[in-house]
Amino acid sequence: MIILAVDGIPQLVASLEEAHLAKPEAKFVVNYLKSIGMKVCLITGDNKYSALNVANHLEIDNNNVHYQAYPETKKKIVLDYQKKDNRVMFIGDGINDSPVLA
Repeated sequence: MIILAVDGIPQLVASLEEAHLAKPEAKFVVNYLKSIGMKVCLITGDNKYSALNVANHLEIDNNNVHYQAYPETKKKIVLDYQKKDNRVMFIGDGINDSPVLA
């Protein structure tokens, strides 16, 4: 799942469950972020098939998908982006995202 807080109110943006790929507004959010020049990436602990399936649905470039990422791996990926002078906004939904969000 991807959760985004707007004005302090958590909103589900995408879910990696088999039953559905993402909330209807997730595609809008991703397209909006891309339209204002943001690079959108997907970092997930899920397998390659699930991650690419969601990325394709949300029109996230497959080159920007990181799958089977453990919590420390997610942190390293974000730090690598930051080392390249990128500003990074990370949206996480649970305990596995704690190292990145800390």
